This record gives sequence, C-alpha cells and structure tokens, in this order.
Amino acid sequence: MRARVVPSALDAPARAFLARHRVAHLATADAAGVPHVVPVCYAMTGGRIYFVVDDKPKHPGGRALKRMRNIAENPQVALVVDVWSEDWRRLAFLLVRGIMASLAQAVSLSNEIASGSLTTHLADITR
Repeated sequence: MRARVVPSALDAPARAFLARHRVAHLATADAAGVPHVVPVCYAMTGGRIYFVVDDKPKHPGGRALKRMRNIAENPQVALVVDVWSEDWRRLAFLLVRGIMASLAQAVSLSNEIASGSLTTHLADITR
C-alpha cells in the first residue's frame, strides 16, 4: 500500500494525487473528541482544499450539519483521499491534517475563489 501523510505543505505529488480524484472523507470531532467522518467532494486551488456546504433540505444554510457543528467546536480536521483495489498492491491514500476555517471567517481569502459558489475552506491544512 502506498501511503502518504503530507508533513507541511501540499507538494507536487500530493497536488497531483488530489487532482486525479474528486471524493475525500472529512474527519471531524466535537469538543468531547467524538469522531465523525463524511464523504465530501472537493476542489483544490492555490495549494488549498475547498469543499461546499450546500443547503440540505433537512438543514437550511448548512450550518446545522454535524460536520459544521464539530468544526465550530474543534477546527482540527483530517481529510483522506484513497484508492481502493482488490489487488492490495494498488491501494493508495493521502492523509491531510489541519485546521478548518470557514470563508465567512476568512474573508481575505475570498479573492482566491473563482466560482463564488465555494463556501467552506480548509485553511492551513498541514502541520
């Protein structure tokens, strides 16, 4: 299995791996440390990873989602992008750890968003 944890920044191989995929798993934990993992579609630009929180029918505005409540309580997150194969020699994943910030909290980053539809930002994603 090929495994990588990016130590301090998204280097070229990490960016290439992320560019080849579209779905990741976002791990959050609440203030008590109770974990929560959900799949997310993501985009990457300028070495930063973004995902959208849309208006869910059950949770208007996206803020009531468990992942968003967890991030408000504990901004430490992990994002995993993986490749599965029955041939275990072909397994691969990339793990990115960091601190989550909402674009509403990081207004200075808004100029980096080309489409205007991205509403959440994974900032300072590596330590």
